[in-house]
Amino acid sequence: MLTEQPNDRQWEDEILNVHTLNRNSQVAKAARELCASGGSDKRDLINELLREARHAFHRYRPADQKVPELRFGASADEIKAAISDCPRETANKIIDAYGTLWLHEVPDVILYDGYENSVIGKRYLNCDVSLIESVAHTYLADHSLRSPTLEWAIINSLLYAETAAYMETLSTWTSTLSGFNSAHGISRWKLWIFSAARLSAEIAKLGVTALFSAWIGGDDRIVEALVFLSITAARWFVPTQKKRQTLAAASLASGMEKVHRLAKNITFNARAVREAAYGATRSGAIFSDYIFHLLDRRVREADSNGVF
Repeated sequence: MLTEQPNDRQWEDEILNVHTLNRNSQVAKAARELCASGGSDKRDLINELLREARHAFHRYRPADQKVPELRFGASADEIKAAISDCPRETANKIIDAYGTLWLHEVPDVILYDGYENSVIGKRYLNCDVSLIESVAHTYLADHSLRSPTLEWAIINSLLYAETAAYMETLSTWTSTLSGFNSAHGISRWKLWIFSAARLSAEIAKLGVTALFSAWIGGDDRIVEALVFLSITAARWFVPTQKKRQTLAAASLASGMEKVHRLAKNITFNARAVREAAYGATRSGAIFSDYIFHLLDRRVREADSNGVF
């Protein structure tokens, strides 16, 4: 429920001036939502929340040497002063990043292409779970504040963090022999070489199986065929302990990625995301409690408003 405010919105403009360099940015949208729901008596809390949010969602030392070392928790005036000597292209890039809370990114993009080549990397976004949870705690502590934009950023980023971390662990576990380094991205050509090596190894195994089957069968082609098919079927279709673990882990990663994908847009269906998230946790996924706190509140509000 939005609080009625007096016509004088000077205090809201002051907040926007402190926290935004672009009035059409995500941060500006979140600021307006917080001001409309909280009212002028919450201006200090709103200022704190926006400052914490920018600090939590961004990297502070971009790898690009042309970009100055920035703390995105700084005010708009401090950022303008820091980039005053930067080339226009660099300055515009920083202004764009400063106004961005979060962007949806497919988790395995980081694994394959590296952070610098990802959507979030180009906006200097950084998912610091502990800081984002602190933002969520501050936001949820005041029951009058509402910002769908900030809520989405918290939920999507925390889902991303848990999913990406698990997928990186899974990638490291399943690709140890290939020498991949997930932290710096997995080169496409390495994947092709690895796939070709796996195929060559399988062809070699089939050759050995054929020779063994011919030795067992002798001149009896039926016995030879039965031995070959039995060994190959057992190798391909009878799950070993390692195969079962790999399949279970891959299934869990797929379930976590599905939850994150359902929360792709700011107008996501909270009920669908919540059901998928609870389903993933029953399979072994671990998500931040703040995700469920925010989703539960959204579902309760939807129920109270008759939205199903």
